[in-house]
Amino acid sequence: MDYHFKSQVTAFDCWKSTMRHTYHSIVGVCNLVFTGAMFALAFVYLGKVKPLETMLILLGCLWFTIIQPTGIFLQYRKRLADIPRDMELGFNTQGMHVMTGGKQEDIPWKKLARIAVEPGMVILYSDAKHGYILTNQNMGQKRNAFLAFIKQQTKNK
Repeated sequence: MDYHFKSQVTAFDCWKSTMRHTYHSIVGVCNLVFTGAMFALAFVYLGKVKPLETMLILLGCLWFTIIQPTGIFLQYRKRLADIPRDMELGFNTQGMHVMTGGKQEDIPWKKLARIAVEPGMVILYSDAKHGYILTNQNMGQKRNAFLAFIKQQTKNK
């Protein structure tokens, strides 16, 4: 069986995946502890310290809650501007086929580094840092059949 999907990845899709990975790791735990400590400092000391110290406490409260997530989103928005919009991903028993701009790249199943099924999306990694995202919206009604298909194909790798 062949599957074909038009890749329509948004900066928000990439942001969601990054945030999920960050906050399911030790880095995320450190972020939460730091933010909790900054809110505790704000609760105890705000209004009792000098303006510079007040600004630093407020900056600490905003760093992992507003500033970092916004920066990550803006980075992905900039990166996705360079990615072709006409990308189509095809899948069959031989592997994954990436078609864009009249060119095609074939990636056999055994060459895929890993496949991550996440809430709302499937990420097919071609190496440790690069992957192709298919959102549930892209897959539509074919999602469950497609997941069964890729599970079958990667089981044999």
